Amino acid sequence: MLKTGMQVAAILAVMTILEYIFAVTVPNDLVRFIGLSATALTKAGLIMWFFMHLPRAWRGEEAH
Repeated sequence: MLKTGMQVAAILAVMTILEYIFAVTVPNDLVRFIGLSATALTKAGLIMWFFMHLPRAWRGEEAH
């Protein structure tokens, strides 16, 4: 569990660095907006899925 959490945290860190580079280097506003939105939604999905244990929300009571 800890190993997976560290992997997810590392992926989030790399995505944040890529997000910054993308924001600084892309001159087109529309492309920048779409790219940053996609990155932010992906990061939010990862956080909800792993750190907030979202898959448990759809399990039945007996699965706990």
